[in-house]
Amino acid sequence: MQEDAIIVKFDNEGNIILKKFLGCIGNDSFNSITKTSDGIVVAGGSELSSSIGCDWEGYTVKGLRDATIVKYYTVPNNNYIITASAGENGTIYPNGDISVEYGESQTFTFTPATCYEIDQVLVDGTNNPAAVAAGNYTFTNVTANHTISVTFKTKSYIITASAGANGTIDPSGNVTVNCGNNQTFTFTPANCYEIDQVLVDGTNNPAAVAAGSYTFENITADHTISVTFKIIDGIYENLSGSINVYPNPTTGELQVISYELQVISIEVYDIYERNVGANLCVRLDENKIDISDLASGIYFVKIYTNAGIVIKKVVKE
Repeated sequence: MQEDAIIVKFDNEGNIILKKFLGCIGNDSFNSITKTSDGIVVAGGSELSSSIGCDWEGYTVKGLRDATIVKYYTVPNNNYIITASAGENGTIYPNGDISVEYGESQTFTFTPATCYEIDQVLVDGTNNPAAVAAGNYTFTNVTANHTISVTFKTKSYIITASAGANGTIDPSGNVTVNCGNNQTFTFTPANCYEIDQVLVDGTNNPAAVAAGSYTFENITADHTISVTFKIIDGIYENLSGSINVYPNPTTGELQVISYELQVISIEVYDIYERNVGANLCVRLDENKIDISDLASGIYFVKIYTNAGIVIKKVVKE
């Protein structure tokens, strides 16, 4: 079939829409073109050829009724659309309906606004945690239309707040604060105590000690704040001479001599500032307290009067 030609045109789905035979000189002729389900195109006709046949992929080529066989591969001539969108407080790039050629790749990048972070990335309707963590997503070897959408949420941070003995901090514990907001902490000493230190992210803050509070402003990170308290210095000096206890040292009962002062209550603390007098016998009518049940050691008797507080150190034998 020298100098012969067969022209076949297909549509995008691989269907034959045009067929034409050129040449067919001498004893050559073509009378049909068909396409099998697996993509084989067979041009049927006849030519004067050898009587010795040959096989090609199951088709016999022999004699005067030979077949010309062509393998047809469907290669789509399409672009596909990836529809990209972003919620409020952030962007996706590129955005909108993005045309991508068959078999190509396309990357999308997500950028949150200040104080926001990626919440979800829906790829063809399904959340993709890896894309959330990475901040981008790539469609590879695109052979179909796709969708991608990203949403954003407000960042939040944790401020860990704690207080030592003899006082409180409010609020306390792990306090969640949205990015960009302010958060104030207030310190309240117990009676006869004052603020000793306020550690903000590990550093003492004298202004917070003096103010009794501290405010984190425009929060953009996690923080810590802790406060400790101490007994007020000098509060007892003016009254110290007006109160006395005896015997000191003692093996049991203590007598409180208040002179002209009225004793309101009596408490006993150990050297670790723990109140150990809750179960002791206190007789305010006689200004007496029995510490015989306490172990031997040093204790501090806190005496509340109508004029103030006095602390006396006593030794229990």
